[in-house]
Amino acid sequence: MTFQSILNIFSEYLENDKNIEVVKVKKGYLHLYWDEVANDYNANLISDLDELFNRLLEDIREYYKFESKKSFSSENDFENFVENLQKELQKKYNELKNNNS
Repeated sequence: MTFQSILNIFSEYLENDKNIEVVKVKKGYLHLYWDEVANDYNANLISDLDELFNRLLEDIREYYKFESKKSFSSENDFENFVENLQKELQKKYNELKNNNS
């Protein structure tokens, strides 16, 4: 599994969320979040692919919490949507891990 394969799993989300960037650096992966209030980036160094995947799962939940929640009739509908999306992404990730073992 590669850095690019993780980005491919989240490609649609990363295209839509203009506040998140992920960049490969010598020591791992730099997860950048644009803070509109502070008008600055928050950066976190991520050392492995599992950590990167889990971080992006957290990001996607927050993204949909703010971007899509209004379109759901209830909190439960929103939670079901996010849970199903995360399961789908986890399945893709597990398939990648199994194919590379």
